[in-house]
Amino acid sequence: MPTSAQHSELESVSTRDSEAVRLPRRALVIKLTLAAASVSLLNHCGESLTELQPLRTEEPVAKALLYVERADPALKQNCANCRLQLALSEGQAGWLGCAMFLGKKVTAAGWCSRWEAV
Repeated sequence: MPTSAQHSELESVSTRDSEAVRLPRRALVIKLTLAAASVSLLNHCGESLTELQPLRTEEPVAKALLYVERADPALKQNCANCRLQLALSEGQAGWLGCAMFLGKKVTAAGWCSRWEAV
């Protein structure tokens, strides 16, 4: 049976180990998510934006990422200047594909919490 000093030392090692494990686990989850998104993106490459349905703000994924169809112009952040946007399709002015919302199209003036500068 460990003494109180040994028990305290074991708890601190356990805490340090769990903190050390969290970062790599988090990085792994992010990498796996990006990999899955890349595979899905490759599957949708041939799909034109005309075939995509618009993302509705009521959809769970849109709510989770705080998607809005019209971003605050003062922020100068919108889907049109986001790194996650996918190529514009001819005849689809005002709409973009998005790596976060595969299978849907978003408004170029929109915004979500995953916005990244180009």
